[in-house]
Amino acid sequence: MENNDIKKLYTSIHRYLNNRDHKNDLPSNCFFLNKDTVLALPNPFGDSRHPYSVDGLTLWAYSSGYITINDSNFYVVPSTLEGKEPYLAFFGGLLNKDRYDFFSLSGAADSELGREKVEKYTIFYPTKVVYLRVYKKVIYSLTMSVTLNKEIIYSINVVNNSSKPVDVYSSSFVNAQLIHSNYESEETKWFRRCSIEDNDAVIYSVEDISREIHLHNYALISKIVKGDVHSTATRMLYVGDKNGQLSTSKSLRNGFFDIEKKVSQFIDSAVYGDIVKNHLLPKESVEAHYRISLAFSEDELNQKRKVQYNNEFNKVNFKQLETLHKERFKNKLEINFKGLKDTNISDETFNNFLNQVIEQVDYCSRAKNSSPMMMGVRDIAQMLEASLMWDPKFVKEKIIWLLDYVCTNGRVPRQVGRFDINGEAMLDDREFIDQGQWIISLVYKYLCYTNDFSILDKKCGYIEIIRRNRAKKVNKSDSIFEHLKTIINYLISNIAPDTGCLRTLFGDWNDAVDGLGVSLDPNEEYGNGVSIMASFHLYMNLHEFIEIAKYKGLDTSEYQKIRENLFVNIKKHGVVHKGNESRIVHGWGDNKSFYVGSFNDVDGVSRHSSTSNSFYVISHYYEKDPSLKETVLNAFDKLEGKYGLLTFDVPFDKSNASLVGRIVNLPKGTAENAATYIHAGIYAIKALSMMGEGSRAYHELLKLIPITHEKISTSPFVMPNSYGYNKELGVDGESMNDWFTGSSNTILKACIDGMCGITPYLDNKIRINPIQIPVDEMNIKLYIKGRILRLHHINKGGMTLKLTVNGQPFKSFEIDLNEIKDKTINVESEF
Repeated sequence: MENNDIKKLYTSIHRYLNNRDHKNDLPSNCFFLNKDTVLALPNPFGDSRHPYSVDGLTLWAYSSGYITINDSNFYVVPSTLEGKEPYLAFFGGLLNKDRYDFFSLSGAADSELGREKVEKYTIFYPTKVVYLRVYKKVIYSLTMSVTLNKEIIYSINVVNNSSKPVDVYSSSFVNAQLIHSNYESEETKWFRRCSIEDNDAVIYSVEDISREIHLHNYALISKIVKGDVHSTATRMLYVGDKNGQLSTSKSLRNGFFDIEKKVSQFIDSAVYGDIVKNHLLPKESVEAHYRISLAFSEDELNQKRKVQYNNEFNKVNFKQLETLHKERFKNKLEINFKGLKDTNISDETFNNFLNQVIEQVDYCSRAKNSSPMMMGVRDIAQMLEASLMWDPKFVKEKIIWLLDYVCTNGRVPRQVGRFDINGEAMLDDREFIDQGQWIISLVYKYLCYTNDFSILDKKCGYIEIIRRNRAKKVNKSDSIFEHLKTIINYLISNIAPDTGCLRTLFGDWNDAVDGLGVSLDPNEEYGNGVSIMASFHLYMNLHEFIEIAKYKGLDTSEYQKIRENLFVNIKKHGVVHKGNESRIVHGWGDNKSFYVGSFNDVDGVSRHSSTSNSFYVISHYYEKDPSLKETVLNAFDKLEGKYGLLTFDVPFDKSNASLVGRIVNLPKGTAENAATYIHAGIYAIKALSMMGEGSRAYHELLKLIPITHEKISTSPFVMPNSYGYNKELGVDGESMNDWFTGSSNTILKACIDGMCGITPYLDNKIRINPIQIPVDEMNIKLYIKGRILRLHHINKGGMTLKLTVNGQPFKSFEIDLNEIKDKTINVESEF
């Protein structure tokens, strides 16, 4: 940032904090400065973060100052566990007599002075993070991001805003790991080297994959700085002694390194460290710019050295990122609510939050990992479903990429890594039954949103699993349609012959309930245990596949028959009765040896399950047989929790329910074990909306979104993973994590598909049927079938929905696009 911009930013933050009306306050010391920008102040009980990513290379910036940089499973800077020494750190110093007062510019590894006497602000912009620190009227800023050419850039600016001259420094500490792992070992430093020459430094790491394969990884650090520069290539000299800490560094206190060692390897951890000193007159400023370029051969490194780096490079690239961001979101989904009821949050805060969720989904759709090392198949499929509403071109590319990971028998792995030069990839080979289901739903929805049936003819490859958690490409490829056919046939082959419902195998979307598929026969890995959620999903998948196959002109009678049988068998086996009460079960173990979500579960407890009830509606089973609506509503009543609907109303304990699976090892009231697992809660919100229960859906939504909470342990401006509640453990609303969770895309679909009732079909028709929720107005803009659809819904408390399309009264809820030529479709609806 320009120095004048830094002073303006500091002034505007002070003005905002002093004059705010609290309407844009978020939990845990965060605030919306505008719809795109979040201010985060120190939060001792949690941490916020934001990703900055280009083509998979992602810089995670935390409000605490921790920073992680990775490209899929290649980690430039690994994750840092709470309280541990950061791999990437930056410091500022101000001379006080003969020594320096120093502090962290980001907040990580802060000194005692920094923790107590320095003003700290973290500002998350859409395309860059700014860490702002102020000490004795000297303003320090650290601005970071990733360029369009996949380079890490950062600029440090120091502005003397005082009336006296000052002696200052800025310092960088770069402990780049450059390995395909999120963790280092005692051997890591043996193979890493740092060498410093003039304005460049190179950190090098080698990974020995086998006797024949060795990976050579480089980070080229270029800098443009002014002042008295000191540098070192060893961690020991940066902190001052072998076991020293960054927060108490003798070198940072002195303002120099005892020895300026320019090359380091093997004995000490090789790092790049510098101290850049300057004398600033009143109102004077100084800036330092850095670029970290990655290379994977010596030739590539030499080519990177030739790329010009000057004083304007970072500024130009920060500007390019802003321009691209605006261009990419020119068709961005817009959701605005006016006149929210029964809540203290303002319309503006709620709408700003939804805008951040859209950004969250877009990032997750483009990411190359959703766990530390791999990409979750169901994760990316669900994210892409939501991204269809603003970037279908990208979604098409990603679908084609995803379909390369289907096994030849139609099985889809749970998580996958990138293919290496030998066509091999890391994967999670546990046989979760549901992975391919999400792909079928994704492709079907893509066709509904785009009418682009050409995707069905795109060629994709296959994989085979060659050993545990490892697969390779095979010499076979065919169309995406044939992939879908292979996947649906695999699912059908796993219908249990005794009950006609879908076997769970290793598990389904409820990952921790993985005991249902265990076989009673020690010679068999899986039994005939069933997932009712997955069975409902298969009922929906069969409809989706049949509709696609009809377009291809194929006979679908066999699939129709299978779907009809599944409909009957779900009702026959998946619904149990006790007196006048019915219950949709979660599933059962091998040979119905035990139930989950029944009147008498494996532990003798009567228990309700959330997801099976939700998918009774979401799968459209409800439309054919609405008789279980009261059963579902009764289950949701029993599942009501402090922070939203629970996964189960009664937790599982390993003393008497170990057969259910890993869920018993989770503390009661956390994650999936009778807690508010948000993704599941939003499934219920969508189900409530589809059943016309708008008021209940709205109030459940308010409970689930973090901005309504008093405090939040993760980023309060995006959807988290879960909310725990366990008085014994002192857990009260804390979350496991944020960002990489389906709750972000599902909340958008709950609003669009559920509350607004916007549903496109394959036949060029769109159904629009908003439901009544306690708000005065809803305004939606989305990209659909090559058109812009705008919905303005007004709630005046009436009983009958009135609809106009482009100014003309509409009696039907279905719009036939063959009859409308306008590029923009304006829909006015009113109750």
